[in-house]
Amino acid sequence: MCIRDSLKELHEETKRENRIPFEILDSLSENMYKFQCILLNMEPCGSISSSLVDYFMKRTEPDKRLEFAKKLNTVLSNEDIIQCIPEQNLHALLDSCIKMCVIEKTKIMSTGTISEMLCAYNNIVIEFQNSLNEIVNSRNFTQSISMFISLAKENLPEDFNIELTKENIIYLKMLMICLRKILKAAQASTEAKVPTFRTFTLLLELHKLFALHPPEKLKQDLPSLPLLDQVYSCLLYTSPSPRDLSTSRMPSSACKKKKKKK
Repeated sequence: MCIRDSLKELHEETKRENRIPFEILDSLSENMYKFQCILLNMEPCGSISSSLVDYFMKRTEPDKRLEFAKKLNTVLSNEDIIQCIPEQNLHALLDSCIKMCVIEKTKIMSTGTISEMLCAYNNIVIEFQNSLNEIVNSRNFTQSISMFISLAKENLPEDFNIELTKENIIYLKMLMICLRKILKAAQASTEAKVPTFRTFTLLLELHKLFALHPPEKLKQDLPSLPLLDQVYSCLLYTSPSPRDLSTSRMPSSACKKKKKKK
């Protein structure tokens, strides 16, 4: 069977099963080319995220999980590949990396003082954080922020009256940490007078989120109000100010000099 037929068969199997075949993930180093082809060619769907998370959860030994995390990071560190992955598939990868981080962070919180296990879990988290960096750095500020806003839309609870689970809390906190880092880097670029955002793209993503999760739902008696308030405050700062985005505006010092001349 030629490579083209083999890849076509792989694509059809992936589409039929609506998941990435686990046998490919079992030996990711040997099947790296096939895995990359799936990421590049698979029709956009959430099965990428669910496949990776399901596979990861079935690996019970920390060393097996760490091995998988390292191999996934190796795949994503290929700049030519990651820049060509379709936006929705990259979105799914981002979601899966955060979810797998959450799984390990939850274990860290419940482990206590067993140093060896803590070290193992921390190493896994570090690998997934490296993968997150690879994904974020492969896109511009607008695309990266848009993906995080979209993830917030998908992972905020439908009913704010229900208390958030430990996993939900960690997931949303990780989103905020990532968003703040991107916004800090974007602000530095803005100060250097480098055009940073596509304003209407971000406003459109925020509109979709607020349509599904209206801010007026935030009430004083909500069980998870402090965290939800932090999330919405963080999202507020993803909406760029036209004044801050203008690279041609006169510096404040120049404005003062102009006034003195008058």
